Amino acid sequence: MNFKDIVKDIDFLEKVEERQKILEESRNNVCLKCPHFIEHLNQFQKYQETSERINNLIGELNPENLEHYKEFKTRQNILQDLKYVNEDNSLTLKGKAAREIGTTDCLLITELLTSDILYSLSDENVIGFISGFASNKNEIELNDPNISREFSAAVKKFSDIYEKISELEKSYDFEENKYNRRMTFEFSLAMKNWMAGKEFLDILNLTELEEGKLYNLIMRIFLMLEEISNFYSMLGNVEQSKRFLEIKAKLMRGIMSMQSLYLQDKIDIDSVGIK
Repeated sequence: MNFKDIVKDIDFLEKVEERQKILEESRNNVCLKCPHFIEHLNQFQKYQETSERINNLIGELNPENLEHYKEFKTRQNILQDLKYVNEDNSLTLKGKAAREIGTTDCLLITELLTSDILYSLSDENVIGFISGFASNKNEIELNDPNISREFSAAVKKFSDIYEKISELEKSYDFEENKYNRRMTFEFSLAMKNWMAGKEFLDILNLTELEEGKLYNLIMRIFLMLEEISNFYSMLGNVEQSKRFLEIKAKLMRGIMSMQSLYLQDKIDIDSVGIK
């Protein structure tokens, strides 16, 4: 027998001896002679469970988690003020429609879609305006591209809406950049020209975008138009829902299938609803 085996045997014997000692102490424990032993044992078990729950609650109420709760309540209050949820925090019809928007900031675009801003715009200008939400830059840039008088008027109206939202959030000490909002009219003229019939190559020269990135922009808008159509359908506005489906079909002129490195492995327009 080597030294390691001897150490293991000694360790084992010590544990056996310790076990016997604990068993002996347990048998001689006065609690076992108590007529209310089972009752007290159950009470002790409940005490242990209660102590564990208290410790868990203490962990949940640490400053970090309380901060998340504060932010949650702030967002909740903002949604109530904007009529997305009722006082009992159940979704309003507006809130249910907003859930259809997943490709961009649903709050901003819902406020846009529930206003009259897009109603008076031509299909070309609608795409130009919607393209403002399709940028992949985390920034808000509301400079007017001066495309047309009606477009400038739409930018002005939306800027007013955006300012009201910003002021509301500021009143709750809420930082708007937590939304990671994206809004820029940088490519609005290019997309308006695309809708007006200009060639893909001409648009590339106008925007100085790579082919794949321009295609990705068009597909972002395409998917957004599908959501907008569903949004209006949820509100019961059949006319606007149909209009945006028609605009979506016009947007995809001349594009049937193309490899995309930015959105999906392959996007086949026939499989996503072009009729």
